[in-house]
Amino acid sequence: MSQTWTTTAQFDTGFKVNVDDTNPVDQLQLYPPTDTRPLPSLWIPGSDSGTVYRIDTTPPISQESIKGRYRCGPQGSPVHGNPGRTSVDLYGNCWVGNRQGGSVVRYGLVIGGTRCDANFAANPTGLYLKPPYTYNTCVDRDGDGLLKTSRGAESPVSGNGFDLRPWPNETLSGITTTAEDEAIYFASRPSGADPVNQEMRHISVDAVGDCWAAAYQPGNLARKFYKISGTTGTPAFVFNTDPETTGTVFPGTIGGHGGVVDSAGTLWSTSVFAYHVLRYDGSKLNVQLVPTADTHNMCMDNAGNAWFISFDTGRIHVLNPAGAIIANYLPAAMTGFPRGVAWNFTNNTLWVTTSTGRLLGFTNTGVLVNNYAIGSDLRGITFASATSLWGCAFGQTNVKRFDVTTGAQDAAISLFDGVNVLDADPYAWGNMNGMVTLQTTSGSGFWRVVYDAVTTHTSWTISWTETVPVGTTLTVERRVAATEVGLAVLPFVSAGNGALFAATGQFVEIRVTFRRTAGSSATPILFDITITDTAPVPGAAFISDDYLEGLWGQMMRIGHIQLVPEADISFDELEGLYQPGGTPLAFVSQDCIEGLYVGDTTARISQDVIEGLYSGSASARISQDEIEGLMVPLAVQVGCGTGMSSFYGADQGQVGPVVVPGPGMTTFHGSEQGQIACASAGAGLVSFAGADQGQLACP
Repeated sequence: MSQTWTTTAQFDTGFKVNVDDTNPVDQLQLYPPTDTRPLPSLWIPGSDSGTVYRIDTTPPISQESIKGRYRCGPQGSPVHGNPGRTSVDLYGNCWVGNRQGGSVVRYGLVIGGTRCDANFAANPTGLYLKPPYTYNTCVDRDGDGLLKTSRGAESPVSGNGFDLRPWPNETLSGITTTAEDEAIYFASRPSGADPVNQEMRHISVDAVGDCWAAAYQPGNLARKFYKISGTTGTPAFVFNTDPETTGTVFPGTIGGHGGVVDSAGTLWSTSVFAYHVLRYDGSKLNVQLVPTADTHNMCMDNAGNAWFISFDTGRIHVLNPAGAIIANYLPAAMTGFPRGVAWNFTNNTLWVTTSTGRLLGFTNTGVLVNNYAIGSDLRGITFASATSLWGCAFGQTNVKRFDVTTGAQDAAISLFDGVNVLDADPYAWGNMNGMVTLQTTSGSGFWRVVYDAVTTHTSWTISWTETVPVGTTLTVERRVAATEVGLAVLPFVSAGNGALFAATGQFVEIRVTFRRTAGSSATPILFDITITDTAPVPGAAFISDDYLEGLWGQMMRIGHIQLVPEADISFDELEGLYQPGGTPLAFVSQDCIEGLYVGDTTARISQDVIEGLYSGSASARISQDEIEGLMVPLAVQVGCGTGMSSFYGADQGQVGPVVVPGPGMTTFHGSEQGQIACASAGAGLVSFAGADQGQLACP
C-alpha cells in the first residue's frame, strides 16, 4: 500500500510552516523572505507567577485563544521562576529562561486532538488530549497513548479560569520526571549554577534546535554561556567572559542579557548597562566595544546586519555580519526607555516600543516613518505577519495586537487569572513565535504529515521529486512508531530517496525541511512525495471505521483436505478477528463482546464500546463503534479423547491448541465464530469444518 502527496489538496492534509502550495499550485516551496509565515502560537512569560502561556493567534482572537498555561519550575522550590525570555525553534518547541534559579525549560507544541478522560472517552473538560493531532511535538512520557496537558482557558474551565497542572519538586537535570503536564519536557540547571541568585536571561535557539543560554549573578562580571541539546536537554559549558579565562579584561558586564543566533551560526548577545556587544562565531570570542550605548535589545535585518538599541540613550547602532559598526543614529523621537525591538522583513523597517507608550517605525537608514501613541509599555514585540505586531503590555496584564499600517490596536487577550493581578505581568524578549528563527537564524520552513499504514509494517520506502537551487537545501526525515502519540519521543532519521529502510510500526511521520541562505530569495521545491509500506507483518488483520479492510490468512492441510482460511465480515459487524500462527486473536459477535479471558486478565465489555484491553505488553483501545486494533495472547486449550464422536469448539470464541486423536473422532467443527490456533488430526477424522467464520492457523 502507498500514498502520494502531489496536489495542493493533498499537501494541505499535512501541517506546514512558512511553505506555500498555492503560488504556484501543486508543489511546496518557501514563502518569499518578505512574506514569512510563522507558527500561529505566541509563548508569553507571566513573570511574577512563574508560568508561561501559549496563545493561538489564529483568528478569531478571544480569551479561549489561550491554549495552555504551564509552570516554569517545580512547586515547593521558589527559586525556579521569574521567566523573562522565550525562544521558539523551527519546529515550534519553546525554550524559557528563568531569571530566578538559573534554569531553562523546554515545552512541546500540540495543535488539535480531542479532549478526553483517561479511558479515551471524549470529554470537553478532560485532562487529556487524544490523537489524531494536527501537529505535535509533546512527548507521551507515561506511555498511556494520550497527552496529559493544560486546557488553558478553553471553555468550560474550572477553578480560577486557567488550567495549570502540578509540578512536584525535583532536581532539574534533563527530562522531567515529576511535571504532570506532558507539554513540559526538558528542565535543566547548568552545573554549578547558583540555585538562588543565578539568572538566565539570554535564551536563543540555533538552526538545529539547540538552545544557547547565558547565566550570571548580579555583581559578578563574568557571563557563562551554555549550549543545551535540543535532543536530550543536556547543557554543555561553552565559554565565559571571566578575564582569567579569556585573558582579556573587559570593562563592565559582557553579554548575557539577550540575543540571537544568525544564519551563519554566530551568536550575538547584548550587555545591559555596559557598552559592549558580544559576538561569538563558534571558534573564538569577539567582544565589540560600542561607544555610548548600553546594548539592551537587538534584532537583525534582511541583509544580516545586527541592530542594537541603547537603553539609556535610545541610540541605534548597526553592525555588519562581521561585527564592524556601519552606522549609528540618535532619533529625537526615542523618548523614555526603548523596550521592544523587531524587524519587519516585508518593508525592511525597524520597529521599537518605548516606556512612554510609543510605537516607532524606522527605515533601514534610520529615518523615522511611523510614530504611534499606543498607550502601552510593550516589553517584547514580534511580527506575526507583514502588518500584525504582537506585544507584551507590561503592567496591564495582557498581550495586544497592533496594525502597523495605522497604529490601531485590533486585539487583546487578558492573562489575569482572577486571583492575583500581578501574576499575569507579561515580559518577553522577541522570539515569542519563532519569527526570528524562520527569518534570521535558519531561513527555513517545513511540511509534515503522519501516515497511518493501518497495520504494523516492517519496511518502507519514501521517494520524492525535488528541485534544489544553489544556496538552498531540502531535507526529508522520518520516524516510525506503533502509535501516533508515540512518534514524538523518537528522533527523526534522514530518509534516502527511494531507499528501502527497516522500521517496525503503524504510523510514519514524514518531515520535509526547506532552507535558504541569508539574503537569498531562492527556494527548494518539492513536487511530490510517496511512501510505500512494503512488508506487512504476517497474519495481521486491520479494521477501519465499521468494516474489515483486509485479512491475511494462510493455507493449511489436514489429511487430504486443503483449506483456505476465510472470514465473513459484514459492514457493521465484526464476526471474528484472527491472526494466524498462534499469535494475537480475539472474537467479536454482533455488537457485543461477550467475554474475553486471558490468564488472570478478564475483560467484560458492554455493547458497542470496548473500554480497554490489557495483557502483558499487549494492549488495545477501541472507541465507540470502531475497532482500532486488538492484540491479546492465545487463551484456550481443548483436548479430545478417543471416545468423542464430534467437537464443536467455542461457539463465539477460540480453540487452541486442539489435538484431534483416535479413530472415534468423526466430526470437528472448530470455533463457530473464532479461531483454531493449532490442530492435528487422527486417522478416524471424517469431517473437519474448521472455524465457521474464523481462521485455521496451524494444521
